[in-house]
Amino acid sequence: MNQPRDFSHIPPRDGLSRRDWIAALLQSSAVPVVFSGVAAAQEHVHHPADSEATAPSFSRPQVLSPAENEALVALGERILPGSREAKCNQVIDLVLAIEPEKTRHELLNAVSAFDKQAQSQHNDLFRNLAPADQDAILTAACRSDSPLHSQFEIVKEWIADTYWSSRQGMHNLGWQGRVVWPNYPGCPERAHDRT
Repeated sequence: MNQPRDFSHIPPRDGLSRRDWIAALLQSSAVPVVFSGVAAAQEHVHHPADSEATAPSFSRPQVLSPAENEALVALGERILPGSREAKCNQVIDLVLAIEPEKTRHELLNAVSAFDKQAQSQHNDLFRNLAPADQDAILTAACRSDSPLHSQFEIVKEWIADTYWSSRQGMHNLGWQGRVVWPNYPGCPERAHDRT
């Protein structure tokens, strides 16, 4: 049986919702300094001159176990394709580090519920199942009368919040990287605005 983990070394988060914190994390100028590995992963920037030795990396999760991390990646990719490339698991791991213990355990229990369901139905972990078998478990879980419905909603919310806050997710929504425009199409320029 899993032993409870000690998260007492992680400071509590006050005042921001998880969605606000993810957005702030991804948009902050402090991201490259504080979370360089995730910032590089989210930016998908590659410069041929960069050496592998100097490239920041996400060597191991801070909160998620390796098995939980792999399960989250597999779930995320089936729920929202592209979440693996957007490195949602890495951002979620960083956000979990500041979440209250109750919230951390809620997500970790939800992720493990899918492995238990996969074990029950297929004698294997969710991440090892064929995509059709993974989809069958998720399709059943998304129904409101499913015993896994609440766990599905928890995982889906975390993946969606993280993905749609990522550079890749924002590009999929039509964002082109600009945050300021000299004028807006369809808005007439007024003479007093130029002074």
